[in-house]
Amino acid sequence: MKIVSVILSLLLFFPKPFFFPSENGEGKRDIIIEKDEVYEKDIISFGSEVTIHGTAKKSVIVIGGSINVYGTVGNDVIGIGSKVSVLKGAKISGDLLVIGGRLRKDRETCIEGDMFYFKPGRNFPAFIKSTFKGAFSFPSRPHEILLKIVALLSWFLLVLIFNFIFPKNVLEASLLMDKNIWKSLLIGFLSLLIVLVFLVFFGFLSLFLIGIPFLIIVLIGLFLAVLFGRTAIFHWLGSNILKALKRDEFSNTIAVLSGFIVFFILSFIPFFSLLMRIFVDLCGIGIVVISKFGTRRI
Repeated sequence: MKIVSVILSLLLFFPKPFFFPSENGEGKRDIIIEKDEVYEKDIISFGSEVTIHGTAKKSVIVIGGSINVYGTVGNDVIGIGSKVSVLKGAKISGDLLVIGGRLRKDRETCIEGDMFYFKPGRNFPAFIKSTFKGAFSFPSRPHEILLKIVALLSWFLLVLIFNFIFPKNVLEASLLMDKNIWKSLLIGFLSLLIVLVFLVFFGFLSLFLIGIPFLIIVLIGLFLAVLFGRTAIFHWLGSNILKALKRDEFSNTIAVLSGFIVFFILSFIPFFSLLMRIFVDLCGIGIVVISKFGTRRI
């Protein structure tokens, strides 16, 4: 997606924006681009209602207000904690990015760039509760079992691809696990705490746009660390199982597959599956740090 590059360019290269602060510290000033009007600069507003009937040639960014697009926006429309309406006949030549707030998009509209809408659901606490409840019970319904199997196999596919691309790195990280199990667990825990601090910090800065690209970078880094860590842990676990079965020669793929099979089976044991996933991911993140993504040699 080009949203990240767009945000970076907005932050670094904004010309003089169309900015309306509160008047005398109170109230707000609404912004209206009339039907035959063409506005040449960026429109940035905090808490105001921005309505585009005519043409805004550059970007429209509103924090804590609302955006109504009837006409044309030549670049991006970004709403942070705002109500965004893209109405019939509207055209957005760039991206539509809505974080928090509400989004209404009519059918007969044109968005040439990417569209991203993120809003934490009202039932988010219930979702968390059901997630923990599911960790202590075996999935009994067929669709729950199917979804769990699909999720596990999706992870396995990613792990296989990662192992295929970086076989030497995975092997080096796996070899370091034998003497660093508890150390990797501790480092993984501390690293995750640090990442969470960064997520909270950049999440807060995202309200002012500047934190969004850094938040995305941290999330991508965390995902890659978990993916590499799981690949290394599966390899390490599979290698030890194969060695216990008197198999001295085996490929990286066989080792990863053997480790995953154990992980797959144990994932269906209530409560233990939760502890296992925590152990695997913390050790995985820890071994990523210790092995420097498998670049450190024994």
